[in-house]
Amino acid sequence: MNSGYTVNTAYESATSLLLSPNRPSAVFATDDLKVLSLYKSSSDHGISIPNDISIVGYSNSNISAFLSPSLTRIEIQVKKLGDAGTKLLFDKIKENKAINSLIIVPTEMIIQNFAANVIESNK
Repeated sequence: MNSGYTVNTAYESATSLLLSPNRPSAVFATDDLKVLSLYKSSSDHGISIPNDISIVGYSNSNISAFLSPSLTRIEIQVKKLGDAGTKLLFDKIKENKAINSLIIVPTEMIIQNFAANVIESNK
């Protein structure tokens, strides 16, 4: 789902997804704007998190402390990510050549006890 980068487009996309006839049982939101749009639209349309839909976020912000129910999320270690990127950039500048390297910055999954019940549709 392309929800754009503005509050209005994110909210409209979230609403479209949540009110669709084939609403998913879970959504993985890639940034805070998408998470907030999904929470707001769910609230506005009487859709219960987590009874009707589960939301998982990918973020490093502190907004999850303000969300109810709490957000299951993948935490990004932003400082380590920035340090690795900065080192790679300065190594490239110093050596003045392409540097091929694989850098993996670990993430952490913070699991909350809020998930929708999945009902088997083949019954």
